[in-house]
Amino acid sequence: MSSASTLFRNRLGFMALGLCLAGAALAYIYLGDQRYVSTDNAQVRSAKTDVAAPISGVVRRVAVEPLQAVQAGDALYELALDFDAPESENLELVAPMDGVVVHSERVQPGEILRAGETALSLVATDGFWVDAHVKETDLARVKTGQAATVVLDAYPDTVWTAKVEGVYPASVSEFATLPAQNTSGNWVKVVQRVGVRLKLEDRKDAPILRSGLNAEVTIDTGPTTER
Repeated sequence: MSSASTLFRNRLGFMALGLCLAGAALAYIYLGDQRYVSTDNAQVRSAKTDVAAPISGVVRRVAVEPLQAVQAGDALYELALDFDAPESENLELVAPMDGVVVHSERVQPGEILRAGETALSLVATDGFWVDAHVKETDLARVKTGQAATVVLDAYPDTVWTAKVEGVYPASVSEFATLPAQNTSGNWVKVVQRVGVRLKLEDRKDAPILRSGLNAEVTIDTGPTTER
């Protein structure tokens, strides 16, 4: 066999090997891209509750300050039920959960609260989760129990692990105060987003979380044992 033929065959072999490697690399990139669902349209959430007067009365005492941390059962404010005799009968309102008091400046002693009127609010300081808004075109690959990673804009060097708790039953636009209603003839199709709720796993060295912080979420849609 001539040296020219050998060289030609070697070149063909190298070209074939190169094509195989390039194909493998493209397959890896494609499959990797298909496996992970990512979005930066996500926010940290925590429980919030308004503490309202169960019946009408006069505010006799406000027991908390704005941004004060309280535990479930701590006194928040006190109502006098008899408008004409404030000292006769009082009702103490307590915190229904652990949290931080907000908007306690809404009420002052001597003010009248009507039944159902909100006096102050509480924001929970634990039990955080993330609501990630995923494109509808990626939704079929997202299942309950899948692992995910979460990075917050406020703490870009910290990575939280999380799990998909569930998928909301409607698109984000359906929950809007004024859902989009196209009444014109110039209809434009827009990719909808659907909320996916992720439970953050505890980590001892984590910085302080706050409801509403922006997050970037990556969901691993590979094999999972939970469905």
